Amino acid sequence: MKRLALALLTCGAIAAQDLELTDAARQISAEFRKKNPALDFRSTLAVAKFKTASERLQKNSTADLVKAAFEREFVRSVYFEVVERENLDKVIAEIELRQKGLAQAKAADDVLKGAEYLLVGNLTEEANTLVVSARLVHANSGTVVATAQSREPLDASERAAEAFRYNAFQSQYGIALGVDGSLVQPRGETTSSPALVSAFLAYRLARPLRIGAGISYLKWNEFIREEAPIGASKTYRNYSLNGIGPRIFADFLLSPHPRWLVGVRADLLLMPGMRLEQDVSDMKVWSFDATTGNPTQIGQRVLVNGYSNEGMTIFKPALLVEFLVSKRLSFFLSGGYMLSTVFKPTVYESGGYRQWTDSADFNGTFSQYQNYNFNRRPNGNPVEMQMGFVFFDVGLSLHF
Repeated sequence: MKRLALALLTCGAIAAQDLELTDAARQISAEFRKKNPALDFRSTLAVAKFKTASERLQKNSTADLVKAAFEREFVRSVYFEVVERENLDKVIAEIELRQKGLAQAKAADDVLKGAEYLLVGNLTEEANTLVVSARLVHANSGTVVATAQSREPLDASERAAEAFRYNAFQSQYGIALGVDGSLVQPRGETTSSPALVSAFLAYRLARPLRIGAGISYLKWNEFIREEAPIGASKTYRNYSLNGIGPRIFADFLLSPHPRWLVGVRADLLLMPGMRLEQDVSDMKVWSFDATTGNPTQIGQRVLVNGYSNEGMTIFKPALLVEFLVSKRLSFFLSGGYMLSTVFKPTVYESGGYRQWTDSADFNGTFSQYQNYNFNRRPNGNPVEMQMGFVFFDVGLSLHF
């Protein structure tokens, strides 16, 4: 099943090379069969990455493309069972030394663990032509059993390698599930960083374009602490913001390497369910002694929640770097400047009471707290919140 998935994945990417590499694979199979006419079972085969000394070929995924193409062809063969083996480089180095007479023969099965034959080869450039030289080698003895050579137009091979590199990162369907969180550097009167986390689903529409949608949660605790004079006494306010809402984004990507993506991200978060909590400590209220009837002032903690139908919209333009840890898992980091629209509470609640009015001077007052206007900062400005920070996002994605 693993090989079948690989064959399906690389089918479109290597269309330009199908004919020539198919002939090379069939030539090797025919030569192998000619030397083993009595063989009545399939021999195990591992395909190694082809070597190249060309700087141009090393920069793209041509070697990976050729390896995948040969694997795909030998999966179809009636003579071989293709297996995935680790430590192929170590085995190949041992065989090459053995062929040069620089090392004594020893069982390579301990390292290869089951593959009786190896397909190795080299890639070279001749003018505008890619030359693919393949050799079928017996793993234990190092004997070359069969050889084949294929010639391809170099520009067509590079285009196919680019498509293969893109397909390798996109996975089979181009779908990704992920989570990320923002690291924010507070500034100004802010004393803590907001916690902003998201879960999302993304889809690769085309090689340079990926779109996504998800849901985000914002929690910002005690980001401002204020001292507010009320008559001759003082109270203190801590503010907290929280909200949840949908998120959409678009990524514009380049792939300089099969495992790396770089680009820019345009990110938009809609937070209609924003809530502002004011934690007012040491609020001076009158209390009457039930026995004596004498009034006394006591310090009381009051929670006042502010709401707005408009909520807050957050913009997060960013630069993006993503690394493919494996075929299904990637790690990414983005950074930019987070900014938002102004959040203006227009409805306030406290202790079961709700207050709202068209007059901002009166909005947020409660009968039991006549001397305190919860809609005003100590300097007289309305209570309004806006985000503006440098941020870094870190996250993980699962690809399908």
